[in-house]
Amino acid sequence: MREFCEFVAHVLGVSPTQVTPELGYGDIPEWDSIMHLKLVMELQAKYNVKIDISQIPELTTVQQLYLSTSTSLHGQQKTVKKVLCLDFDGVLWRGIISEVGLSGIVINAKLQQQAKALKEKGMLLVGLSKNNPEDVAPVWQDPRMILKEDDFVLKYINWDAKADNIVLAAKKLNLGLESFVFVDDRPIEREHMKSAHPEVDVREDLDGFEPTGLIPRDTTALYLQNFRRAEESLSSLKIETDIHDIRADEYARVSELSMKSNQFNCTTRRLSVDEVQAAVARGAIVKVLKTRDRYGDMGLVAFAIAENGRITDFVMSCRAFDRGHENELYSAMGKLPIDFVDSGKNEVAKRWVSALS
Repeated sequence: MREFCEFVAHVLGVSPTQVTPELGYGDIPEWDSIMHLKLVMELQAKYNVKIDISQIPELTTVQQLYLSTSTSLHGQQKTVKKVLCLDFDGVLWRGIISEVGLSGIVINAKLQQQAKALKEKGMLLVGLSKNNPEDVAPVWQDPRMILKEDDFVLKYINWDAKADNIVLAAKKLNLGLESFVFVDDRPIEREHMKSAHPEVDVREDLDGFEPTGLIPRDTTALYLQNFRRAEESLSSLKIETDIHDIRADEYARVSELSMKSNQFNCTTRRLSVDEVQAAVARGAIVKVLKTRDRYGDMGLVAFAIAENGRITDFVMSCRAFDRGHENELYSAMGKLPIDFVDSGKNEVAKRWVSALS
């Protein structure tokens, strides 16, 4: 979102400090009717999206423009990149650490700074290195390193094929490979990854890589909490669940879930904040599920919308899988008939819906 605000500021010709998600058309002299049209055109060009002309008068804030752009990206099936997989030798540092030792490597500060910034934007970092773990271990104590060991949500340091390890990472994170980016300095590794998994974004470095659709937060901490949760029985987690009718301050989170969730998304319908608000206004039943356990508050992890006696949208974050929340929410919705559209990516939802019948 910060990068989006900075671009809006650039187009408007104002200081980035003036542009917040709440800033709206007419709030500052620079954002008049002519500039509003120019801003929409510039956003379409930068993000290579098409915004419906009928929506333009309704897109009156930076937040609404951001969500509309994200929705358009999803409509064109441009997947949000959520995971950054990094080789170590030749990428995080120059030199082969098992041969030259810690003192012989040269830290690649530029790439590490880029990766650190992407983590702060919400991407998950995964290490994929053909190495001996004991050779790599000392590097995390080196003060020259910008990336620290706990910046990585997962590390696969072994001699297995990286194309195999990335599959393990995808399963562990409950994310599709189309949301993965792989960086390696060796052409043979890049070609092998492209051949095995063409859906992965394969790169030699991070120059020019600018992911969109991310929400800045400590995603790594959330996943590490989930890994600890997975090691315990559900009863020991002391799970608390709150299901209630949606509130106005939850519209943005529901929109975000609809746009970013694929695996447990029954119709894969992407909803803007305005569309969520419109559903409430016309009398649709919109319920959300929040949960917490002894490790912390997971927040709003699922929602459902029902109209005309049918559930039209049923979406749950992958972080909340295997906890029974889907059945709790379904019961709260009166176990109405549920719409399902096979997107090719929502197999988890498909299995659940099939089990209901």
